[in-house]
Amino acid sequence: MRSSRLAFGLLVGAAGSVAAQSSFVSPTSLITGVQATGYDFASSYPTKSIQQVAVPLAFIMPIGGRFSLDLGSYYAYTKVQPTSGASQSLSGFTDTQLRLSYVMGRDAVVASFMVNLPTGKKTTLNSLLLGYAANNFLLFPVNAYSNGTSVTGGLAFAKTAGGWNLGLAGSVRYNTEYQPFSDVDSTYQPGLEGRVRAGADRLVGRSRLQAGFTFSTFGTDQAGGVNVGVNQPGNRYIGELSLASPVGAGSMSFYAWDFYRAQKGSVSPSAVAHENVFTGGISGSWPLARKLAFEPGAEARIWAPNDGMGNFFSGSLGLRWTMGSHLTFTPTGRYGFGKVRAPGATVESDLTGWQANGLLRYTF
Repeated sequence: MRSSRLAFGLLVGAAGSVAAQSSFVSPTSLITGVQATGYDFASSYPTKSIQQVAVPLAFIMPIGGRFSLDLGSYYAYTKVQPTSGASQSLSGFTDTQLRLSYVMGRDAVVASFMVNLPTGKKTTLNSLLLGYAANNFLLFPVNAYSNGTSVTGGLAFAKTAGGWNLGLAGSVRYNTEYQPFSDVDSTYQPGLEGRVRAGADRLVGRSRLQAGFTFSTFGTDQAGGVNVGVNQPGNRYIGELSLASPVGAGSMSFYAWDFYRAQKGSVSPSAVAHENVFTGGISGSWPLARKLAFEPGAEARIWAPNDGMGNFFSGSLGLRWTMGSHLTFTPTGRYGFGKVRAPGATVESDLTGWQANGLLRYTF
């Protein structure tokens, strides 16, 4: 039932990044654009194609010198075309996330309070969108439309130790009971969520090394007031490592992250009990003109669930165009290919994927 959250970064962020900033409070900004993502599968896979077009809507506003208010949502259209049968689609707004942050001291401690408002459109009980949009391997911009009302409180601490910037962050999320499906009169209450993240960064010569580790744990979900024993979310572990170095007039970054989700409770036959997703890549940024930069990249992703497999290799080309003193436009295109085998299947299927993004950020 439970999926990962929207990628607005409205939960407590990377503690290591907090330590490295000279000022946590960002200038007033409005972020929007279009993110289009699609995957096509060979005939041996149970799904023919999946497409999503998402429009992010985010607003960031400082209040004084220490408070920051973030507000974010998406409007998204997602379509799944099975190998046989009619296609399924869903369009509408996602939940709205509202966060208030307060900086204490000289950026050493950040307190955060976030509310998830249930503005998202609900899907039906048997919709294919439930599984595919939330897939940790395919990584769609919007992986859930509706998760009900929840509140999250967190603290992030940062400290300099020698040449290192060190950080530690923690958060707790309480989810209220809600009705997850539009066609079923039943209630669902996710269990309490806890998250701890440690981060560190330092200069290595002219390069910057960053590392982070996140641990998330989940209480027992309830459906209709009764504990759910099937497909419970297990503990999650995320490790991250990156190295950014100057190269000529620009810079190049190497990065890797690994996501592991453990099994908890019983699992239905068609579900992924536990999984590991490893991603490694390289990206760069070089100036083409005073206000225009070229940003290429390449990435490899490997999916290893308890049953099934997947790999995906892609390359991207992008630009960062500073259009005046307030507006930045970032268009990016990505194309890739790989293999995938669904849980329970015996044959691997060819996989191709593409992504076209155009993001605008206006700073007041």
